[in-house]
Amino acid sequence: MKNLFIEILSSFFYIGYLPASGTFATVASFFLVVLLYQLNIFFRIFIILFFIISGIYFSGSAESIFKNKDDKRIVIDEIVGFLIAMLGFYPTFLNLILCFLLFRFFDISKFFVLNKLQKLPYGVGIMFDDILAGFFANVILKFILFFF
Repeated sequence: MKNLFIEILSSFFYIGYLPASGTFATVASFFLVVLLYQLNIFFRIFIILFFIISGIYFSGSAESIFKNKDDKRIVIDEIVGFLIAMLGFYPTFLNLILCFLLFRFFDISKFFVLNKLQKLPYGVGIMFDDILAGFFANVILKFILFFF
């Protein structure tokens, strides 16, 4: 029963089983962004921190269930990364799309130190490359919106 619970949460309710699972998980997190936007910024940050901590546990546990390092079915990291990428932005269609493109670029390309972070043990490596990809996307989107 515990393994089933870990599998459901780490795959974000089985989205991780779809082809292009990271992309679908990021799109699914659009709804979370809109829901969380209704909350005060401090509650949003608290919820994101909760997702980070629980994501480390669930993704690390899922690796042993799936018997594969950073298995493609584990997508809780994409959810957290996109929540970070959208932190501080109104969830308009344009912001969601721009942030989606930036986040997926950084997540897929493993630009800069992202590739090295992925090698950290347990769920830390799974989560932190996407957390940093979300941070990069957030900063770049701030620059884009500031100048345009």
